Amino acid sequence: MRTSRYAALLTSMALLLMLGGVALYSFLSLRRAMTRLDLIVREVLSANEASEESDRLLHHVSDAIVARDEASRDKMMRSVSAIQAQIEILGEEAQAPEVGHRLESLRRMAITCGEQSQHIFHLALTNRIPEAVIEKAALERTTRFMKEDISNVVSGELMHYRGLRAELSDRAARMAVLIVTATGAILLASFLLLGFAFRDELRKRERLNVELEARVRARSQELEATQRQLVEAAHLAGRAEVSASVLHNVGNVLNSLNINANLSAEALKHLALNRIARTGELIEQHRDEPGWLRDDPRGKMVPEFLGRLGRELERERERLIAQQHEMIEHVEHIKQVIATQNAFASRQRLVEQLPLTEIIELALRINHGALQRHAVDVVRRFDKLPEVRVEKHKVLQILVNLISNAQRALVEGRETGRRMIVHLGWGGPGRWRIEVEDNGIGIATENLNKLFHFGFTTRKDGHGIGLHSCALAAQEMGGTLIARSEGPGQGALFQLEVPMEEA
Repeated sequence: MRTSRYAALLTSMALLLMLGGVALYSFLSLRRAMTRLDLIVREVLSANEASEESDRLLHHVSDAIVARDEASRDKMMRSVSAIQAQIEILGEEAQAPEVGHRLESLRRMAITCGEQSQHIFHLALTNRIPEAVIEKAALERTTRFMKEDISNVVSGELMHYRGLRAELSDRAARMAVLIVTATGAILLASFLLLGFAFRDELRKRERLNVELEARVRARSQELEATQRQLVEAAHLAGRAEVSASVLHNVGNVLNSLNINANLSAEALKHLALNRIARTGELIEQHRDEPGWLRDDPRGKMVPEFLGRLGRELERERERLIAQQHEMIEHVEHIKQVIATQNAFASRQRLVEQLPLTEIIELALRINHGALQRHAVDVVRRFDKLPEVRVEKHKVLQILVNLISNAQRALVEGRETGRRMIVHLGWGGPGRWRIEVEDNGIGIATENLNKLFHFGFTTRKDGHGIGLHSCALAAQEMGGTLIARSEGPGQGALFQLEVPMEEA
């Protein structure tokens, strides 16, 4: 009898140790998942830094062509070194196994950027400015390819993390089964031990009951700790999905911001400042000739030339100011994407009363560079609606994604005749509606019901995040987001419908 009781006691202790091991394994798995998430976040930041450094490199190359001094050359080479350093960081912290060849390609492109920058500086020093400008265009293509490869690396890392998250979910399920099984075995062993104790030592019944209650309380605390760890794992998966959504929406605006910045840089590069300098030199040469401006044929042309030049510079200034305002709007939208997410986390809503046409025009301005570059004809059909109370940046987030997707569908589906129709009007009773229609590549019937699922995409470079986050934003406003298409090559229509909100 004593041998059986001791065997039951040893069995209970072994099961307790197994439960503790399962809990420790769960904790270590969560620690590894958090470490992988930190690495991926650092990689995204490194990728953004590399993209920004490539833009600064182009800016320094432009300065070097103009200044042709050692300071400009040093700035160029520092930018090249910074790009190489960020690429090395990506290589050290990459998690996905398939990104190795892309990193090797990035290293080769970074070396090419350095060699091209040196060659451009040499051409500028020898006054071969046109050749330097041509080489700069080649450098711009190299940096553009480098940015695309960096974006592909980050996309691969995010896909890799989704696989890790699925693996973590499977592990959590298995751990839950193990915990339930171990708990059942422990309880069974406890009851057996209690039976042996009652049968062997009736006088010690009360003391054994007290000990059993203490053990049950300890095991309950262990189960509560394990449950908290499982909840933290679910929160971790949710945070990863939110982070991917915010990065996708911010990335859409950053593309437009980058286009505006490049246009501004091009406009600044082509300002006619050299003509002002030459005119000043000409006037300086004849400053001792009082009648030169009146009598000399070249002098007579100076006032008219300066007037035309002033008007031209005024037009360029207005255009640059307009581009700067658009970039400020892009930055404000990025801030609001983050602010909207913070407001959602604190259960607050950012509601404004304004005309819906204002939000539509802002979304079109954010995508203006890409629409203009790909010759997309935008048709506006705005019915007369009053001002509405609306969460502006949720609607803007949806429209930016829909317009960007329509532009890509037009580029993939047509060489010419690209048309996008944006229609604002009334939907069902007490509801307003915005439709974005294109005559692009279209959508297969079997994909229509899967478009808004997280992770589903039909594009090679897609992530399956944008439309999913748009559908969630529409639901949060009490509205709907649906898609229609007659099939491949027949274009597509996306319809957002939201109820009017009372003041």
